[in-house]
Amino acid sequence: MNRYKLGRLVEDTLYVTPFESLFLFIKGRIRPENPFYSNSLTLMKELLPGSSDLILYTVYEQMKLKGLYVKKESDSLFFRKSPRNEYDGPMKVMRESRDISFQELASLSGSLVATVDDENDTTFFRVYGVEPEGSADLGLPGGISTDRISDRHVAQSEGMPDWIGNDFRGVRFLTELEECLVKEGKEGGVECSENPLFRIYSDLIGRRLIVKTGFKYGTNFRAYTKTMEEHADYLIHFLSGRDEWYKISRAVRVSQGVHKIMIFAGFLDEEIKYVAVERIRDPFYKGQKND
Repeated sequence: MNRYKLGRLVEDTLYVTPFESLFLFIKGRIRPENPFYSNSLTLMKELLPGSSDLILYTVYEQMKLKGLYVKKESDSLFFRKSPRNEYDGPMKVMRESRDISFQELASLSGSLVATVDDENDTTFFRVYGVEPEGSADLGLPGGISTDRISDRHVAQSEGMPDWIGNDFRGVRFLTELEECLVKEGKEGGVECSENPLFRIYSDLIGRRLIVKTGFKYGTNFRAYTKTMEEHADYLIHFLSGRDEWYKISRAVRVSQGVHKIMIFAGFLDEEIKYVAVERIRDPFYKGQKND
């Protein structure tokens, strides 16, 4: 029985946790003395009373079937391949439909996340704090005057850096945030400074990143570390309220499909923070490549 790498043997008695008991029952290695618990449904209801226990167990069982040593602590799982190794983790487990705030996402930094869908398929992610930095030359000349044509902010293209705005027939079209940037400290500057998205945009510019719209990727921004002649390095999205995890998962899949790092931005105690999320194929194999 000990080939399943679970339990604690004291003299001739093997002590097992509820998760370990259920796993051994499913593998046909033990059976309850009380025949009332002789079917999986009844036993699961008894051994998995917590609201998140069932989904946690499904991931636990996947780990055990890979031959891992697994321990459960509160709502987290930890794993290792051998008693000689340190435990890896924590592995957090959640449903794809769960909603999450930026504060909760940031609290997952340093964790692995297993997301279980309605068909019990599991997708794994790595979450970590990040400080995006660039090395772009972002000199912004002073004295730029802007105007409006229809509902667009515009300026003369002459003398305007290539990284800001979009040129059309000698006229530079500016986004709302670019308009805020060129007039910062001037008329309307107070209104801009109170816009949380502009605060993040301005912070990224301060990190010497070239920041453009990420609309075609479904995010607020795409960001270049050097020049726009190369591919963007980051996709960055402001997580302002609560959002479903599947939307975060979708953004991560899009970003890795175009070889970019997906970063979520938000505020912790009024300070801007950045959290990267990556999808990983097999968190139990350290040499694996991300999707």
